[in-house]
Amino acid sequence: MKFFLFQIVTMGLMSFNAWAGDCSQVYTIGAYDEAFENHAVVSKLGAIPASEVPPAIPPSFLENDGSYGGGEVTCSIAEACQLLKTQLASGLLDSKENWHIYLLEAVWGKDTYLLHPNDYRLKHPVKVVALVKNDC
Repeated sequence: MKFFLFQIVTMGLMSFNAWAGDCSQVYTIGAYDEAFENHAVVSKLGAIPASEVPPAIPPSFLENDGSYGGGEVTCSIAEACQLLKTQLASGLLDSKENWHIYLLEAVWGKDTYLLHPNDYRLKHPVKVVALVKNDC
């Protein structure tokens, strides 16, 4: 019960910070270790219409109409960690994968949008700049 209450409070703060425009950085969850080790340029996907969604995107990541809402984003590392913990606990993300928190080359409001209450996403693909937190 305490964890659930913490989730509600945290998600409420996420929404308030984003609404208030207090987001100086944009963060996301990812598993890009191998790509960064190979010095690859890594991008986080933005919104994709249902007719263009690649088969590599898991069905659990899609909206009811089959579209992809874009990569999930937060405006703090703490919020990204809470989102990661919630998605791991719910089984949405594979717990065997090495998930981390990354900084994006994005501007809040310009490159992001509110898809659902407390659910901010990327409008278009953006560059993943750096790993900022290994473990949450």
